[in-house]
Amino acid sequence: MDQPLVSIIIPVYKVEKYLRRCLDSVKNQTYKNIEVILVDDGSPDKCPQICDEYAAKDSRFHVIHKENGGVSSARNVGLEYCANNAGGGYIAFVDSDDVVFPETVEECVNNLHSSQADALVFGYKQFAEINDKIVSERIVFPDETYNCEDFGKILKGPIQHMFGIPSKALGNFSQQDIGQYKMFSGVWSWFYRKSFLEKHNLRFEKDLFLYEDGLFLCKVLMNADKIKAADIVGYEYYWRKTGLTASFSYSEKVVNNKLLLVKYRSEIRDFVLRRSGVDISDWAYGSYVLSIFQLCVALANEKHGYRQLKRYISLDEVKRAVKAVPLKGKPKLVLPLFLCKCGCYRLVYIMISLLKKMGISIGL
Repeated sequence: MDQPLVSIIIPVYKVEKYLRRCLDSVKNQTYKNIEVILVDDGSPDKCPQICDEYAAKDSRFHVIHKENGGVSSARNVGLEYCANNAGGGYIAFVDSDDVVFPETVEECVNNLHSSQADALVFGYKQFAEINDKIVSERIVFPDETYNCEDFGKILKGPIQHMFGIPSKALGNFSQQDIGQYKMFSGVWSWFYRKSFLEKHNLRFEKDLFLYEDGLFLCKVLMNADKIKAADIVGYEYYWRKTGLTASFSYSEKVVNNKLLLVKYRSEIRDFVLRRSGVDISDWAYGSYVLSIFQLCVALANEKHGYRQLKRYISLDEVKRAVKAVPLKGKPKLVLPLFLCKCGCYRLVYIMISLLKKMGISIGL
């Protein structure tokens, strides 16, 4: 078998401490016909210099310096670079603070070639730093092929896992459960045919900075003729946030992201309903209600915080989610959920704001 070119897109931003480890893992792949597109997203540390250093030493590395626009924007710049250059058989994404195992590219190329699939998903090791504790998990997928004729199978597998948190699962949800609902939704654990991405002009929603992976992959699944799941573990994923709202610094941007997520999920729901007759709305209802509490944390004690929150809770889909989520589970979720069901959103906002001001974490 010929060795088609594999384009590896790596967005880079404020990962100076981890970047060399990541780039070394990519450079040392057993599969040699690769090009590495480093997209410096306006990183203020020494990442730009490190990228230039690797490009100077290895002709397979290419650097694009751009103004900061977020990970979706950076990935799209990498995709445009690939689209404007002839050749190339496959595309992969790597996060710049993660590690790729030495034989991953070679194994993915072999699997995609033999299966003739449009895209492939493979397993990984996940390390999450949550409240100063390291939680590790090994995600392995059974070796399986999903054809477009088996859309119900895709629906009950990958789409269900990445679409959101179902209403019945919210009551006992914790940060440790995040991996379960992100099993398929990291673009870094997928391999794609370049021709497939170009044919359907698949790009990331540049206005999103949360859950952009899952929405991109839902588009992949909705357009693919065949998906391959490989029982290999080829990646180490590191999740370092101390909480889902740890990096929220601009309240309006956070709310806009949540509003867009409802919009895009609704579009996916409508597509699935047209194609299969199955209404998957409930698969995201837990996520919508959890977002209310996350927004309360993010907007706590801001001058117009509650006004921003009202933009989200006024959505009809969010109102339906509040009604649908059962009133059971952990007390820290049951009480605010009960108040939401009673329409006492301002009281929920005040309560969470006070807890945040007192330095008490509610673990969201």
